[in-house]
Amino acid sequence: MRTAKTTLYIATALLTAAVCVYLVVPKGPREPMEFDDPHRVPRRSVTADSHMAATGTPWATHAALEILEQGGNAFDAGMAALLALNVTYPEAASFPSIAPTMIYDAGKGEIWSYCGVGTAPEKATIGFFLSRGYETMPRMSILSQLIPSSPDAIVAILDRYGTRSFTEVSRRARSLASEGFPIHSMTLHHLDLSLAERLGYRLMMPYNAEVYLGGGWWRPLHHKDRFRQPDLARTFEAMSDAEQQILERGGTRSDGLRAVRDYFYRGPIADAISKLHRE
Repeated sequence: MRTAKTTLYIATALLTAAVCVYLVVPKGPREPMEFDDPHRVPRRSVTADSHMAATGTPWATHAALEILEQGGNAFDAGMAALLALNVTYPEAASFPSIAPTMIYDAGKGEIWSYCGVGTAPEKATIGFFLSRGYETMPRMSILSQLIPSSPDAIVAILDRYGTRSFTEVSRRARSLASEGFPIHSMTLHHLDLSLAERLGYRLMMPYNAEVYLGGGWWRPLHHKDRFRQPDLARTFEAMSDAEQQILERGGTRSDGLRAVRDYFYRGPIADAISKLHRE
């Protein structure tokens, strides 16, 4: 009986301390930004004589228009927009994820589709899963992950249809990931987690929680607060550097794009992914 009471006292004391800590830790915005969120706001119709872009976030649209105004074609602009969406709408369109894409080449009258959803890893055989007691694919498990396909689709489209380098089309995305952008209504809606959900997120996916919750799981996201992704910015920079090294040696644009792809699928990023899966 005494042991049970002692345990109860200790648990009560710990819970009280946790509540007191939660009450005093900062929970407000970290760095609010000026932003007129266009979500569900009526906007006027627009006409244009030369080019136009419509995307899921204002920053992705600006990225596409910037490329077009610099002389890039629609395919360059589309990939610039996708990369910017990877930064500014990551919960819906993450960079190392999927990129199902349909392309219409008006000049040739051709339609192409890039599946862009990834393939299973080489070792993910039926025998592998059966040997571990799985009769169907496990849910919420790293064992059910596909090989990331978006980088491959981006490089393939740029190589076949584009005119610009990965460095050029990713410039806006790199800046957004490094310098940050204001959290918009859709991201806030998707990641507006309760305290219990944020704690569970932190326990189940600590790195993801670090990225999306800014290192403080107890702190909710706030509309218009600055959101940065420094690790993603460094990934883009490293892929761009791999391309520039090839171009500086006299390589072609295709050679540079191949270096970008190899950096992801055969270089340090692939090694890091494999290491995480082994662990």
